[in-house]
Amino acid sequence: MKQSLVAALGVGAAVPTFGLLLRYRQDLKGARARLAAVERHVVSTTWGAVEYAQRGSGDPVLVVHGIFHNCVGGLLSVRDLCPDRHVIAPSRFGYLGSSMPTNATPQAQADALAALLDALDIDQIDVIGESAGATSALQLALRHPEKVKHLAVLVGNLPGSPTAVVQPFSVKLSNRQLPMWAFKTLAPSTMARLVSAVPKEFVMTTDDARFVAEFIDSLFPVMR
Repeated sequence: MKQSLVAALGVGAAVPTFGLLLRYRQDLKGARARLAAVERHVVSTTWGAVEYAQRGSGDPVLVVHGIFHNCVGGLLSVRDLCPDRHVIAPSRFGYLGSSMPTNATPQAQADALAALLDALDIDQIDVIGESAGATSALQLALRHPEKVKHLAVLVGNLPGSPTAVVQPFSVKLSNRQLPMWAFKTLAPSTMARLVSAVPKEFVMTTDDARFVAEFIDSLFPVMR
């Protein structure tokens, strides 16, 4: 009787675990499909391949993405901010189709971004640096001021800020795809507050909630 009970409990635990695993695989498949749906381009530079995606028309703006994003996420992040602009979003070193050079510093990244602008025949451009991407966006303005018309920083990871110095255990854990996916799946409201950086009591509109959900989904697949 005892062995039967243990076996039944084991089966009972396996059913929801299998369901979560299946959902995880389905979500990752969807994430890969979202990436594949966006046309991405690559230019060759001294620092290797620099990948980028673009959309829209009008005055150009360069978007330098944050830690869990890429060129596709860069397009999404400014969708509502720059609806009438030609948005150019590169993947930073090591993300998606961009190379990871041995000297992958913010300064080198800035020089690679300048090389991308030269390849696209763009003399001067507005620049948006987001989170971890703000550091190389700032270096672009410092090292190539003639190329930067205006610089905007969103949630900047700048020298001297805590996130530029240390990585607490929670941040290191979130670098791992499965735990991060589990967090967004099992605690979506908490994940939404962390990603949107708004107080708990703030009531989001339907459009706000839809954008936050899309933004969270765009963080996957993390490992790429």
